[in-house]
Amino acid sequence: MIGSKRWAVVIALPVVGLALLWWAGEQLDDIRSIVGTTFEWPTWRLLGWLVTVMAVGATFSFAARAAGTGVARAHGSATLVVMALPLAIVLYWWVYLSFGWLPALGDRGWPWSPLNVFPTATSCVIVGFLVAGLIASRVRWSR
Repeated sequence: MIGSKRWAVVIALPVVGLALLWWAGEQLDDIRSIVGTTFEWPTWRLLGWLVTVMAVGATFSFAARAAGTGVARAHGSATLVVMALPLAIVLYWWVYLSFGWLPALGDRGWPWSPLNVFPTATSCVIVGFLVAGLIASRVRWSR
């Protein structure tokens, strides 16, 4: 049986995740307006947006972990291997837009272009979810 403290966590964390998702949308609107007027990517705002979307994944991961009763611990090395591709996508996107150090991998057709943020946002949520899963596997939730 799930205790009342656990139910509070299971109910509160998805609400926090949705609030963070709303905040990430506001950040993205600000970034797009800055780019539209200055034609330059705001490096630190872009990083803040990426971290906010990762926090969304982390809150949903903690909520899922708190709701599970007999969930086995995540195997750390397997989780890091699964996280490698989404993390590479996130890092490429930020470094390319912020500093221009990496070559462009295509124009508008490339799914990770600045005009299509969905794959990058999805990658951020996955990275946040998996990192929180690694952390939550070490935390013992009260019953």
